[in-house]
Amino acid sequence: MAARIERVEREFIIFTAAEGKTVARIQAQGRTIACAMESADRSLVRFTPKDGEAAVFKTWEKVSVYFDFRGQAFVFESTIRKSGHQSLEIAYPESMYRGMSRKWPRVRPPRDLSLDLILPDGGLDLSCPVSREYTEVDLPESRGGLKADSLGHLIESFKAKAEELTDENHVIMFKEGRGPQDLGEQIVSNYGRALFIPSVLSGLPLVDPYPEGRVITKARLEDFTDDFGLSSSARLGAFLDEKGLSGMEAALWCPVRYYRYTIGVVYLAKNRDSKRPFDFRMLDFAWDFSRLLAWFLKSYGYFDGGKPESAPRRGAIVDASPTGILVGLGAGQPRFKAGSRINLLLGIGASRHACIGRVVRHFEEDGRSYYGLVMENLDPAAMTLLSQGLYGAEAALVGGQGG
Repeated sequence: MAARIERVEREFIIFTAAEGKTVARIQAQGRTIACAMESADRSLVRFTPKDGEAAVFKTWEKVSVYFDFRGQAFVFESTIRKSGHQSLEIAYPESMYRGMSRKWPRVRPPRDLSLDLILPDGGLDLSCPVSREYTEVDLPESRGGLKADSLGHLIESFKAKAEELTDENHVIMFKEGRGPQDLGEQIVSNYGRALFIPSVLSGLPLVDPYPEGRVITKARLEDFTDDFGLSSSARLGAFLDEKGLSGMEAALWCPVRYYRYTIGVVYLAKNRDSKRPFDFRMLDFAWDFSRLLAWFLKSYGYFDGGKPESAPRRGAIVDASPTGILVGLGAGQPRFKAGSRINLLLGIGASRHACIGRVVRHFEEDGRSYYGLVMENLDPAAMTLLSQGLYGAEAALVGGQGG
């Protein structure tokens, strides 16, 4: 796990490493050279290439610098300010990290590198709402006390337990022209997360207690006001006021998610005069049922008629290594959770190589979603070809030297 170095410590490490003529590895797109640090100040870090190598970089080109200092590995990214055959000047870095655990450092990709994501939904085209969340449809580990030996028994056990726990409950499926009706169904269908209202007086929860993300919080609804107009929070408040006047005290709308689609909603509610508790156990129950229901529908081939030919999604590669890749997807593309596994088609020049990408991190920036993927089952020959394109032929032979 990388740790960011604060300004004072960063300055001490760089200046001391330069005084000791520390050897560093400088990498750019398709090139890697070994250099010795010569000097440093608060604007530049200066290097001298070793073993007769020429420092052939373009001015303002982005590079990554890797070096060891007192038994620890460090890395920073910056830009070339001056490049000569026997000297190299790099802008003093604004940030630096310690303890990079990657065997291969990630660098900017060569132009002939491409990545297509082939989703396991097979290019489904259903007449159901497309949500912001993408989920794999697998048999969940948690059963929530529900019978999972058949679809019939699942529904029966859900009805029996729901009657014990709630005053009102039903499952809405979106089919035959039936789409989201009220605001609760609309919000859940769009976000792919649960609308959990423990009290109509308090409204949405402030935090989501689930690490993988299950609940629409107040902040999340405000973040995406464009989905329902600028008054989305006000509309939800009015909607809950109306429900409260009808006698409802608490409610839950839980999506039934099928890959990138919301195919239905599980609705549970509590009346004002009820003594039954209504807490996150309601969400756990509905969430387990919704995932089991989606899995049974998949196993029974319920949506097989909606599958055209698969349509790969082209991702924008930010940086890459022979084992990992950071890719960006534009607005409107499905969101993947950490741990998701995605079929990838990696293009290296004219060749194409299939592998699996496992999502290890995710962040949002400027309206785009970014995913750090670990590539699994990539052919060794393809890995060698990729490392040559990223680091240069010589570096590819000795790659994995820390960083």
